Parts: sequence; structure tokens; C-alpha cells
Amino acid sequence: VPRTGAAGQTPDPGFFNVNSDVDSKNKSKLEAVSLKIDQDFDPLTVTSITAYRNLRNTVLYDSDASPLRSVVGDFKGFHETFTQEVQLKSPAGSRINWILGGFYFHNKTGFDPQLVFIGASTVQTLDSAQTSTSLAAFGQATMPLGDSTNITAGLRYTWDKRRIEGETLTNGALTRSARDKDSWRKLTWRLSIDHRFSDELMVY
Repeated sequence: VPRTGAAGQTPDPGFFNVNSDVDSKNKSKLEAVSLKIDQDFDPLTVTSITAYRNLRNTVLYDSDASPLRSVVGDFKGFHETFTQEVQLKSPAGSRINWILGGFYFHNKTGFDPQLVFIGASTVQTLDSAQTSTSLAAFGQATMPLGDSTNITAGLRYTWDKRRIEGETLTNGALTRSARDKDSWRKLTWRLSIDHRFSDELMVY
């Protein structure tokens, strides 16, 4: 497919080549760790699951893809997440298998910042962050109905909160900004029945 250049500029003749005024780059650094602990308190078992994840990325790109100093983006982003879950489980071999637990989630992501160079004299700075927090409590139990049938019931109550804020500066002057937040609460449930016809076949 013949290519055309921006504002009359001639594209590079190479199929995989670009003809821009910056050397584009994309660099990401990810750090993540998780820890699971199972502790037996005869006859109950407590499980703790902790996880942390941190991502930093830098992207430099030429939006107009030409030698002209038209639009260049310099993006720095961050993404940070922490989760914690605690479970209390029924003793092994119990007739009724049950689990109680709690879950915590926290995430923050955004620009740190994003710079947009427009022409030779205009610089836009975009700062933004979105924070999400979630708390939940849950429980579930499975009870046998005869030798081959089980019934399972569960409840989960979840509370979510999200906050977003951001601003744009043009050549150092604030040109726009926004802030908002909201939260949600919901009780969800599960009810299921399963029947095992054989060691190879189960219907639920």
C-alpha cells in the first residue's frame, strides 16, 4: 500500500523504517511478589495470601511519524496493586465443607506525568491518578445430599470505592482539571447442586 507523509514530508522508503524526529522507546519495569501461608489450628486451617505488584513504564513516541516537530509524546506511567486475603476453612474430612474469608484490594494507576510537545513552543503536562479500593467478606458451604449429590450455597458482600483526579497544564498554566469519586455496595450469592454419576461424569 503506498504511504503518504505528514504535511508533505516523504516517508522512509524502507517498509519497516520510520522517518521521525525522535528515537521512539518503550521501557517497562515490573516487580511482583506473593506470599501464601497455611497454618493448621487443629482442627481448623487458616490461609493468608498476600500479593504486591508494581509497574513503571516510559514511552517516547512521535505521533505525527514525520521529521516535523509536530506532536511528540513522552509518557511515564505507574500501576501499583496490593491484595490481602484471609481464609478460615473447615477441618479436613468434615461432612460439611465450608470456608469463611475476607479480601482487600488496593490499586493506584495513572500518568507520572505525560508530556505532549506540540510544535516548537507548546508543552502540555497531563497528571492523573485513579485509585480503587475494594473490601469483601464471603462464606460458602457444601453439604452432601446422599452419597453422590452435593448442594453448595455462598454469600459475598463487596464494597468498592473509586476516585479519579487529573489536570492538564499548557506551558505551565492550568487549562483543565477534574476530580470525582463514587462507591458501590452489593450482596451477591451462589446456589448450586451437583451429582456424580460415576468417577468420570459429574453434572452440576
